[in-house]
Amino acid sequence: MFVLVQINFFLSCFMLGLIMTTQGVSYPMFLEVKKDFSLYHDSYVKKISKLVIPIMLTELGLAIVLVTKVPSLLSDALLIITISIFASSFLVQVPIHEKIKNKSDSILIKRLIKTNWIRVLLWSGKSVVSFKIMDNAYNNLLIS
Repeated sequence: MFVLVQINFFLSCFMLGLIMTTQGVSYPMFLEVKKDFSLYHDSYVKKISKLVIPIMLTELGLAIVLVTKVPSLLSDALLIITISIFASSFLVQVPIHEKIKNKSDSILIKRLIKTNWIRVLLWSGKSVVSFKIMDNAYNNLLIS
């Protein structure tokens, strides 16, 4: 079980780094693309989706396993945060991506950048909670 806890922590931190890169680099670059925006956006979405979707699904699976196998308030918080990340992604950011996929719109891109802070904060919190779960599991290994 400790290996799953470690994988969860690693994935949380990896996704935090990725979402921060998205926030600071990828999304602001959308504002810079003047020619062939739809081709650029389509390429970005396809490439990032191949990376992000499997990891997010793994995060969800791990959160469900941890809430059932290592029940605690931290595990509950982990699952709630993970579901919140999915909700933000599919109810807020994906619809904006759908609206800009055929034509650059600086207002919508700025909204995408602004609303993406939700996921930055959620993955930050998820990384902290994941660390606490790992720390508790490690301490329990030492005590056992």
